[in-house]
Amino acid sequence: MPLDDDLPDALFAGKPRDLLPWLVLVDGFDEISDGDSRRTVLETITTVVKRNAASYRFVVATRPLPESELEALGDEVPCFWLEPFTPTNLLNYAEKCFQSLDDPQRHAAGFTAMLEPTRLAELARTPLMAYMLCQLYLTDPDRFPPDGRSAVYEDFVAQLRRGDRAKDISDGQQQAVDALGRNGGLAAKQWAMTVIERLPALIEHLAYVRVRQNEGAAAVDVLPRLGDEAVASCPTGVSRYDRQVFLRELLRHSSLVVERPDGDFEFPHLTITEYLAARHATRNVASGRRVLDELPEILQQEGSSLDTERHDPSYTGFVLDRLFAPGSALAGEASGILERSAHGRTLRACLFIADQARRGTLLPDPVVEATAHALRSLARTSATAGRDRVRAAEALTWLSEDSGRMLAGLVSDTGLEEDARCGAAVALTRLDGQYAARALAGAMEDPSLRPSARMMMADELSGIVRNTGLGHSVRSRAADALDHFARTPGRQVADITRIRAAEALALLDPARAVEVLGLLGRDAHIAGVDRVRAAEAHVVLEPDGGVRVLDLLAGDLGVGAFDRVRAAEAMLRVEPRRAAQALEALAVDGRLDSHGRVRAGEGLARVDRRRAAKVLDMLARDRGLDDSDRARAGEALAELDPQRAVSALAYLAGRASIDGSCRLRAVEAMTALAPDDGAAILTDLINDADISGSVRMLAVKVLTRLIRSRPLSRPVRLSGIEALDRYVYGRSGRPEGALVRLLEQWGA
Repeated sequence: MPLDDDLPDALFAGKPRDLLPWLVLVDGFDEISDGDSRRTVLETITTVVKRNAASYRFVVATRPLPESELEALGDEVPCFWLEPFTPTNLLNYAEKCFQSLDDPQRHAAGFTAMLEPTRLAELARTPLMAYMLCQLYLTDPDRFPPDGRSAVYEDFVAQLRRGDRAKDISDGQQQAVDALGRNGGLAAKQWAMTVIERLPALIEHLAYVRVRQNEGAAAVDVLPRLGDEAVASCPTGVSRYDRQVFLRELLRHSSLVVERPDGDFEFPHLTITEYLAARHATRNVASGRRVLDELPEILQQEGSSLDTERHDPSYTGFVLDRLFAPGSALAGEASGILERSAHGRTLRACLFIADQARRGTLLPDPVVEATAHALRSLARTSATAGRDRVRAAEALTWLSEDSGRMLAGLVSDTGLEEDARCGAAVALTRLDGQYAARALAGAMEDPSLRPSARMMMADELSGIVRNTGLGHSVRSRAADALDHFARTPGRQVADITRIRAAEALALLDPARAVEVLGLLGRDAHIAGVDRVRAAEAHVVLEPDGGVRVLDLLAGDLGVGAFDRVRAAEAMLRVEPRRAAQALEALAVDGRLDSHGRVRAGEGLARVDRRRAAKVLDMLARDRGLDDSDRARAGEALAELDPQRAVSALAYLAGRASIDGSCRLRAVEAMTALAPDDGAAILTDLINDADISGSVRMLAVKVLTRLIRSRPLSRPVRLSGIEALDRYVYGRSGRPEGALVRLLEQWGA
């Protein structure tokens, strides 16, 4: 729909099309800073969906929120995490950004290499940070990379402001100033120039009240209240409307805000808002000291939704960077508060400090050292709860003090509860592939772990073996562990986990994986669905051997019908002739259920349309099959052999013994091939009082669409209209002239 057209009020009252709901994206949900307001939005969405489940679906996009908020949606609402850029993604993205340079590939490689030793490498995995870093590199490669997260935002905002200054006062701004002058004289023009001069500070203050005070009033009304007396005291000759017009024009030409459709202004991204708000919060010693007074309370926050609203860690990181900046009069006091908290070995405070380091906040060396020492102690002592030991060990890696050795030790610590060991394994996979592979391989071989825990270890190991940078010895040990795990029989390991272990083994040692997958595919003690999955992986590594196993499965009476058909379908790409033979045999096998036989016929159509047409015709006429599957066979036949399909579909549609809804499916498929024949059958269905009312009603709808949209012969058209007329007025009597008007309306 053209976006420049006015949307009619009733547009969203129903579905856009039959069976197709509206899909509504709620973007920037996290930028609603008030928790109660966020809950209200979720409750509203939930209510709408419950009342109109068929008409609306919602996708809510947000940065991470306290889990308790999203739990209110219930288990039936799926939650997904967007994956960050991989190193390859970032390299490709940088190449696209650097297309204007002489050698984009060389610059992209240099760009990522310069980021690698810095904490910005991890931050650059988010698209916004990647974009800003690329823009800064384009502007001045010699000054790249910036020193920390705040430096990135500082340089990027400075770049935007330089662009604003280059514009000077645009014609639009000048016209706004002149308009004020005509109404308020020289005083009004002087006020306008004062506002322009102080606009950067006003925008930072606006960001602060948006982030910290939940101020929701329009920006053009808020700005004057945020300035000093010179800004707040607008000349009396200037009306509120003229002042709003001027401020709106001013903001419209600022690169730090964007105009919304309702005429208000917002910041382009929450982190930019947070950075600007932090600048305002630390604009002088007095304001910085007020922030400093909150720091002890922030260090003790537990991460609840209330704490996050009051002291968002991202905003706090920008504030700390300002307090620790060179020349700051408060750097010593701020550092002392953090050091004392770390020396107290309070896990909560240490986790907060380590999280700030992970976010790219530039913490003083004494703070980092004290926190690392405290975390090492907490992770080592058995007096600390197992889960907290894992949290401490993981946080230690954020300070670049430990690349994973502590976590690896916890994975193999038999004195630690299994849940904690599994948690350490998951954390380890995010850090260092070498340590993770060694630790996980050892844990998989540990008989003290329950099978369920070892399964989890196997899944995690499967995820990291794709790292081709693993050393030969580590890869070999991981392969040994996966091989052993995949061969573990009986109830010790779930079949599907054995299959996954074999699939992961294929990435490390294809020859061994072929052998293991072949054994798994032939193992009659394993469920058919898992045997087929093993054979599908086998055929990728060794087509001939994999096809032999698939062919065996397709003919195995001990395997379920669905899995036999799936095995035959898996041969289509590699051995289409053998697949066709297997699929035809399955389609005509009366021992299979009707659904499997029809699916086999549909699979056969992918490789041999002529043979498939014969098989599907036979299936459509087979009285031993389920009615719905017979209708499906007829629908599939219509794509292959229209003439044969018309005969088969007419046979189905005309059988009184067949379920009414299936007869209707058959005739619907038929109308595309033979409209007159289809319309005649629909007329008979409508006239048949023995058919259920719901089916007759559907027949009415289908025939109505057919009469309106398809050219029908006059006799068939008249018969159809008369049937519709009798259906509507048969019991109550037709109003005089109703049929005549109907015939005239439809041109009959």
